[in-house]
Amino acid sequence: MAPPRRSSGDFPAVERDLAAGIPASVAAMSLDDTRSGSGGQSASGSAGLSAQPGGKPRRFGRFEPIEKLGAGAFGAVWRARDPDRSEEVALKVLTNVTQQAAKRFEVEVEANRKLTHPNIVPVLEHGKIKGRPYLVMPFVSGSALTQRPNPSEGGLSLQEAVAVVRDVALAVHYAHGVGVLHRDIKPDNVLVDAAGKPWILDFGMAQAGPSRELTNTGDMVGTPEYMAPEQARGEGHRVDERCDVYALGATLYFLLAGRAPLVEASIHAQLAKVLFEVPDPPSAHQAGIPLELDAICLKCLEKSPERRYASGQELAQDLERWLMGEVTVAESQVLTALTPSTPQEPKEPNWRARILFAAGGVCGLALLSAFLLFGGKSAEREVEGSAALRATPSPSPSAAATPADRPAHAAIAQRVAELARQAGEQAERDPEAALQLLDRAVGLAPNDAEVRGARGALRLVRGDFAGAAADLRLVGELRAKDAQLHLLHGRALLGLGEAAQARAELEVVEESELESGTRRQLALAWSELELLEGQPAQALRRLNELLEQGADAAVYLLLGRAREAQGEHESAREAYTEAAALGAPSARAALERLLPEPEPSPSPGPVPGASPPEPAFSPLGESELSGLIQLGAPPLPVYRAPFRERWGARNALVEAKKRAQQAGVDPGAWTELGHALALRSRYAEALAAYDAALDRSPSHGEALCGRGALRLSQGETRAALQDLAAAARRSPEAEACRLLGLAHLRAGTAEEARSSVLRACQRMREGALWQVLGRIHEAAGRWGPAREAYAAACASRGGVSALLDRGRAWLHVGRLDRASADFEEVLARDAGSVAALRWRCLVRLRQGEARPALDDAELALGADPNQARSRFLRGALRLLVGDAAGAAEDLGAALGQESHLEWRALWGVALARSGASEEARPQLRAFLEAAPDHPISPRLRELEAFLAAGK
Repeated sequence: MAPPRRSSGDFPAVERDLAAGIPASVAAMSLDDTRSGSGGQSASGSAGLSAQPGGKPRRFGRFEPIEKLGAGAFGAVWRARDPDRSEEVALKVLTNVTQQAAKRFEVEVEANRKLTHPNIVPVLEHGKIKGRPYLVMPFVSGSALTQRPNPSEGGLSLQEAVAVVRDVALAVHYAHGVGVLHRDIKPDNVLVDAAGKPWILDFGMAQAGPSRELTNTGDMVGTPEYMAPEQARGEGHRVDERCDVYALGATLYFLLAGRAPLVEASIHAQLAKVLFEVPDPPSAHQAGIPLELDAICLKCLEKSPERRYASGQELAQDLERWLMGEVTVAESQVLTALTPSTPQEPKEPNWRARILFAAGGVCGLALLSAFLLFGGKSAEREVEGSAALRATPSPSPSAAATPADRPAHAAIAQRVAELARQAGEQAERDPEAALQLLDRAVGLAPNDAEVRGARGALRLVRGDFAGAAADLRLVGELRAKDAQLHLLHGRALLGLGEAAQARAELEVVEESELESGTRRQLALAWSELELLEGQPAQALRRLNELLEQGADAAVYLLLGRAREAQGEHESAREAYTEAAALGAPSARAALERLLPEPEPSPSPGPVPGASPPEPAFSPLGESELSGLIQLGAPPLPVYRAPFRERWGARNALVEAKKRAQQAGVDPGAWTELGHALALRSRYAEALAAYDAALDRSPSHGEALCGRGALRLSQGETRAALQDLAAAARRSPEAEACRLLGLAHLRAGTAEEARSSVLRACQRMREGALWQVLGRIHEAAGRWGPAREAYAAACASRGGVSALLDRGRAWLHVGRLDRASADFEEVLARDAGSVAALRWRCLVRLRQGEARPALDDAELALGADPNQARSRFLRGALRLLVGDAAGAAEDLGAALGQESHLEWRALWGVALARSGASEEARPQLRAFLEAAPDHPISPRLRELEAFLAAGK
């Protein structure tokens, strides 16, 4: 519900609200003291404008008024035509020239002289005509934030509202930097144009420089609902940047809750509320407001300026953190006040965040056994077994918290508990998601031992030993007597190879009173330490004792390692076999390592009169071929996706051709034809259509964008950069900036890519932008942030290319199940998606399912017969399943379209297997000369020598 309107007589010397009836298309300024209201008079009769019948003035100097946008006791604002500029402008005329009104008019002009910012409406001209001061600004069509209802009423979305206030905060910070305080930021004074860009209006209340002429002690300047307490008290000497920060927070509050933070019917009650009452969080008025935004608003609205953000820039940075899904300063500060900063000993070990393994009913520290199942030090291993993380932290508000703190404290405490609960629900089915939730909870409550301990335990099971050690070391300091935590910390240190530190932790545990389950886990930890220190015999004795008490995968796995260290390979294989049967993936890898080499079969002597044997197969094994195929499967061209997702619903190609032929000089129809042709992979024809569009209109933004995207998809990065940069300059829409970011990413200029994407983000926060951010992270090898960005893309837009990117990210880190699920979802939406078929083909290949992978390659090639990558995949998989002749045909055809080193190697193998030794040897030799140190080169040398001997 919006705050009640007031008449112009309610608050003398305070700007009034816009009266009802002012058009939605308003001037790029607020009306200051020129608003209509009770007590206002008609401007046309006193402005000195020559009038015509009906009251509409003919002109004011050279200006031709078109429409009155508002009027009040001191002046009027008109939409007017300026013949000198050949454009419409907003004309503000002071009609009642009192000393105070004239002074404020001068202040507005003086303030605007200092300001040149894309979110601040500039003053184009000012002066006097017939003794009447006036100023001229650009006319911007749009609506004030007061006309934008909250999200529940169909107004700005949460993301849009936050982005608007972020941009306004940056503009206000800029103004502060040149010595201008606005002092009357509120929804009425922020205009949003049709493109969603915010404009700050009305610097009539501004303080430009150190002057206090309008801010003497006792004066009250501003609008009460959006006025900081020090402004309400008339303390001019205390009015600084933080007063504008308060007003920015109140404006954000209005956009979220649909009302000002504190609203009363009378001036005295209103000021009393501003001075003494703490506002409820926005979520108290509107359901669905995130608690993080509650915290940001309440930090801005602190009674004490010292507790607010120090500048508009700090506020903007926190809002950007929220938009990017990061922990905000407001959240973390509130929770820090809630959590003790000094170690506190609980009456009993009671950090409730546990990982409980259902197998055998073992709980708590059985996670250590689960950790042992994974062996090695890879940070990409998966949690297996049935696991459920239970986390229910309930921090109590600090006794030192003031009444003003408590709403935000309670909200953020509730948020931590909710995040921990969600992590518990996610741990079994999606440990990665659970870890992300715990990351956020730790960001909110960095000193909460329960939450940080839960994250350390889950990191340990995931194989992130460094992260686990950092978390568990801190928790150990907070819970110094918790033996279980010391044991967990010791296991993390073992994973890092820090034997001495691990021993110190295990000795602390040894001195504690332990339950039988914890005692067993300690024995396992001692065994691993002994193996790390090169004492396999001692480890064996300890492990044999554990085996007598009961067998599990962890014991067998360590037994295998100990026996292997002593050279007892047969016994080690037996132990690894038992561990593998109990579900330890690393045991299977150890078994493969220890399998004996096959005995070479004796070669029979030559048979008199018989033809020499033909080299019918190579010495390469199936796993080696599979690895080479994956190396030879380069990523898809970057961008068919813009065409498919933006223009996939265009009319059929025949209709596009018809329109283009009838269009004559219209570039739009030729651009449409280019889109339609590009969607059908007819790239040369599409390029010609875009060229035709640009011949007719060289600066046509969509044609430049389309041609740039097409060139980008064909690897013509430099030409794509030129087109897309021109498109972004001509029409700086999000799509052009997004594609320009991709082009920079292709060119290796990551900083320019990031800049382009951020420009796009300022215009349109959509899934496609998250995808580009994901690709930038991916290019830098940051797969965790890349997956998060791709997940955000899926959530915000649900497009198939976002799912494809997320699937690729899962595939890269070995999460074949998650990758497969994403590709299956794409195929459920679009059964003919060539990209999804190819990526699913690679998933199946890594799963050892060569025949289903070949089926996918067949489908991909059938959907788009001109794609070299699809033909390569089919040829490579034919080779893997034994169809050497078909493989040689496909691989040769693929190499005729694109040249890749691994493709040439596989073609040589296929030719050799099909008996074409003469053709095979040059391919193998070319590969070996170009890549002598390639991982597969030793085996290919064997094959080349084999073929040479056969000749």
